[in-house]
Amino acid sequence: MKKRTKVFLGIGLIVLAMAALMVLGLSRSQTYYVTLEELLSQPAARADQQLRVNGKLIGSSVTFDPDQVLLRFELTDGRRTLPVAYKGVRPGSFEDGSDVLVEGRFRDGVFIAENVLTKCPSKYEAKVKTGQ
Repeated sequence: MKKRTKVFLGIGLIVLAMAALMVLGLSRSQTYYVTLEELLSQPAARADQQLRVNGKLIGSSVTFDPDQVLLRFELTDGRRTLPVAYKGVRPGSFEDGSDVLVEGRFRDGVFIAENVLTKCPSKYEAKVKTGQ
């Protein structure tokens, strides 16, 4: 085999290996955004997938076990509720009715959150000017 052919073959193999690694990395890091309704209407189809779900916090459902650093709460879309378990500290703006985004996996009827994000309170939103 000619030296030039060997070089092109080597470069081709390197490019293919890099492409394969990129595809594998992207497929493992994909997180789907689903609504509460989509998740709860087809729980088996979403089981053990990496997901993002948004909902309103039901303040009366919040419990915290300091020994296990386990936060449990429920999210709602106004019609359905989703029980969530999160191993970590309680977010600062975690109040009844807060918009909460959770990232994690749905297992055995409970959303196991890896990340919990809350929307900033409305006091940080710009004021709307009324008629002049």
